[in-house]
Amino acid sequence: MKKQNNLFPYIYLAICVIHIFMNHCYLNEEYQTLPIPYQLGVTVSFDISFSEAEESLSEVTITVVLSEESISDVSVDYSVTGGTATTEDNDYTFTAGSLTFAAGETSKTLSLFIMDDDREEEDETVMIALTNPRKATLGMYSEYTLTIVDNDGMPNIEFAGSQSSGLEYIEEQEILIQINKPWTEDILVDYQVTGGTATSGADYFFLDGTASITAGETEHRITFTLYDDLFSESNETIIITLSNPQGAILGNQKEMVFVILDDESNALINFASELVLLNENQGTGQIEVHLSKVIAEDVTVYYSILDEGTALTPDDYLLPSNALVIPGGATAGEIEVELINDSLGEFDENFFIQIISVTNAILGDNPILEVIIQDDDGLPRVSFSFGSLTIDEGDVGSSSQSVTLIMSKASDQDVLATLEVSQASTAIAGEDYSFFPLTQTIEAGSMSLTFDIEVL
Repeated sequence: MKKQNNLFPYIYLAICVIHIFMNHCYLNEEYQTLPIPYQLGVTVSFDISFSEAEESLSEVTITVVLSEESISDVSVDYSVTGGTATTEDNDYTFTAGSLTFAAGETSKTLSLFIMDDDREEEDETVMIALTNPRKATLGMYSEYTLTIVDNDGMPNIEFAGSQSSGLEYIEEQEILIQINKPWTEDILVDYQVTGGTATSGADYFFLDGTASITAGETEHRITFTLYDDLFSESNETIIITLSNPQGAILGNQKEMVFVILDDESNALINFASELVLLNENQGTGQIEVHLSKVIAEDVTVYYSILDEGTALTPDDYLLPSNALVIPGGATAGEIEVELINDSLGEFDENFFIQIISVTNAILGDNPILEVIIQDDDGLPRVSFSFGSLTIDEGDVGSSSQSVTLIMSKASDQDVLATLEVSQASTAIAGEDYSFFPLTQTIEAGSMSLTFDIEVL
């Protein structure tokens, strides 16, 4: 009898291929479940095929993506497959390995670390490939190329900034040319004045020339001269330009604007000192005001008396004016004070003058002055009107006796006289006489004071 062929396995395989998009199929009449190994159509690849990175950028992030979410984990290997950069030359570091996307994940990243060296070299590349995908297929960008851009080419040479400035009375000025890194050879660059509002020969002296930065150095200073004048004027400019570099490349700051700051409008006004001593009997006193430099215009100084001090106007002094004019070309002026000489015995007195505003100059940091008027009369002397006094105490009751203190001259202030009972006294306070104040006040302007002692 002829043996019959069993076609069931072949039929089952055909059905599975046709229905592979389904989540399971059935095996034999026992209906056992057979999981599908991966989802049809999922691909794995880099998100881009190439990119560039500066050598100074230490870390580069590389992204690997799935075309869609997968119902199962997806894995893929990665490694460097070529390029001109090498790990042996310390161009970069990168570790080959395997990425695993968990079910539902669609993006993972790799890190490549660039080593920044000081060698001048061509741009270099690193080629990375994806291989051996599991439960997916390789997509469009299975290879990725990174170009490492060398940053060790010729240095940039330029001014340290786009603008600088200086006061015109500071004769010697300088501006700075610099390169962005030390270099192994000398670097040259020409510089010249190309414009500005200042006039050569009148406002400044500048020689065009060539700057040289020695190998290993990073800067060169250009010096030039400013001319000071006596005229108040607007600030003026000098425009200086770099050109024709040798051994370097011109940077962004190849033009410098130097501003000459007019110092006439910046002259400072101050008192010559913080304290002036005047004598009451000198009649007129002078207070000196200083200007920091000569200017062509007149300078007017306005001043006033502060509401403090012990001297009073018009009793002790007078200020005939509240303004002082310092003529153009001069550097000082004097405020006049009229002093009132009286015959009062008094302490030295003071008052304060403040500069409140000024024209054609700037108020300095010493605008307040103290003036002390020294008294020439001396302090008054206090004494009893008699050398000794005899009092008859009587036999009954008590009596009083007046005692007078006299001044050698009047004082402008109250005078306190302190009395003391001599230890040689035989009379006893409280038994022979009543206690009395031992401090007596002689009022300002008075020549005497009388008080009573009660005799018991």
